[in-house]
Amino acid sequence: MQRIQIQMTVKPDGTIEEKVISTGHGNSCTNVTSSLEQHLGQISDRQLTDDYLPSVNTESDYVQMFEDLTQ
Repeated sequence: MQRIQIQMTVKPDGTIEEKVISTGHGNSCTNVTSSLEQHLGQISDRQLTDDYLPSVNTESDYVQMFEDLTQ
């Protein structure tokens, strides 16, 4: 079983920065954090890392990437 790490940083203005480490490739990072994000509130920005991109090969992968960016 792969270890999943999520780094949460609460900034002085109250915003929370979330960084997912060690989930493998693809949208596993957004799958892992979706429940947390629902409880924390609105997402103001999402930046996908280079680990996300190797899994984007088909049209449906691109659609998923767009949905992950706009959530």
